[in-house]
Amino acid sequence: MPIAHVAVGDYEDRLIVKLCNNGIGPLIVTRLIVSDGCEEKQGIISWMPQAPFGILWSTFVPDLDRRALLPGHEAVLIELIGEMRSEKFVEFRDHVRKVLSTLVVSVEYEDIYGRSMPGEKRDLKWFGRHFS
Repeated sequence: MPIAHVAVGDYEDRLIVKLCNNGIGPLIVTRLIVSDGCEEKQGIISWMPQAPFGILWSTFVPDLDRRALLPGHEAVLIELIGEMRSEKFVEFRDHVRKVLSTLVVSVEYEDIYGRSMPGEKRDLKWFGRHFS
């Protein structure tokens, strides 16, 4: 049985959101939705601000529908890595944190036999703790 978990990492030089399969069977994503409470989009990258020149996303996935995750594996939904010495990176990182803090990630998934599993839902408010 697959068990979905949306994991987050918020470090000074790295931001990451990923979908993990913590179960013992393959996880097949049937629908991944990212919402701000008013609008829904398929991936986190759709919500992100334009990166300034010279700053690139380390990785992102615009759509996970029908993707399979083996037990113990993960899919990185979005990751930003940069240098703390760069003011441009720090400013962009904080902007990304603010946007992420308004989002909720919802995952619907099934096992390899087509049985629907309980969905996973995670708000990303954790990224907003720097701004309260």
